[in-house]
Amino acid sequence: MGKSVLDETEVSYVGDYIGDASEKEVQQFVQTCDLVIHIGAFNNEINSGKHTLYNGVHPESLIIMNHENIIIGSAKFDVSFVHILPKIVSNCNPLKIPQFTVPRIEYHIEYSPSTAAITQSQLLSSLQKFIQPKDIVVIDTCSVMFGLPDLRLPKDVKLVGQHFYLSIGMALPCSFGVAVANREMGAESRVILLEGDGSAQMTIQELSAFIKHGLSPLILLFNNHGYTVERAIKGTDRSPSSPS
Repeated sequence: MGKSVLDETEVSYVGDYIGDASEKEVQQFVQTCDLVIHIGAFNNEINSGKHTLYNGVHPESLIIMNHENIIIGSAKFDVSFVHILPKIVSNCNPLKIPQFTVPRIEYHIEYSPSTAAITQSQLLSSLQKFIQPKDIVVIDTCSVMFGLPDLRLPKDVKLVGQHFYLSIGMALPCSFGVAVANREMGAESRVILLEGDGSAQMTIQELSAFIKHGLSPLILLFNNHGYTVERAIKGTDRSPSSPS
């Protein structure tokens, strides 16, 4: 949920941590830290790696800060982190923090063999090359959304999604609002919409708004026809076997 909040080109940026869904090296790094501070914790099954965020992390080394309470080890305080975090920052002396070497984890998109015409690995690799600094990426609920942590975003890229409520179809009208705001601010950022055709059918009428207001986002619409027809014929489940 917080992807693009931090500058992913910084040397101190190690990677995205989502529990067991993380890259193994990133997961190992987090689990071996002396102290883990999770700020803004607001978890569901999707953004927590199926509730595995704290697996392997010693309870006494963990501080969880959210809008309702702060948990330090076995102690719980009913106060929002919004009121506490500024005081922590103002009283923190970086000189007293032990120095350590930031691990240089080799970044790569894992290749998964598939007979699909376009695989998730291929699509993510293409997006990695396609997304440019200052782009604004809006993504709907689709399998590509789950691959986003594998991307290393260029500088000043903004990612807009809703990884908590997973409201299918929100991204198309959301990208319209982003494009309007982008123009009003005089920005030259590209607005890129990533969406599966099933999600688009929920709000496809909003395409007319782009035409009416003269906006031209880049829309990448993923066609799910291949697997939906095949699985419907076989009478099996509708779980995607290719990017949606």
